[in-house]
Amino acid sequence: MVYVVEVGQISLAFKAGTETQAMQIAGSHWFSRALDRYCVKTSGAGRATPRLRTATTPEFVLFHDMSAEFVEATAEFLVARVG
Repeated sequence: MVYVVEVGQISLAFKAGTETQAMQIAGSHWFSRALDRYCVKTSGAGRATPRLRTATTPEFVLFHDMSAEFVEATAEFLVARVG
């Protein structure tokens, strides 16, 4: 399943096996730090409280297309901007 973390005006998608796993990933220290760095770099501000949800069909298609194009078969994890 593909899940989306909304951070302010930015939507980032990633794949997880279950919603519980997605919540664990989104709440993990390493993921939060990566979001903080990304948001500071792209908007110059700290991040807002992220919201997790299941990807819409267009977001799923975009994530799938991006992952098929950019990820090697050995890649473990991809986060892609979908909005």
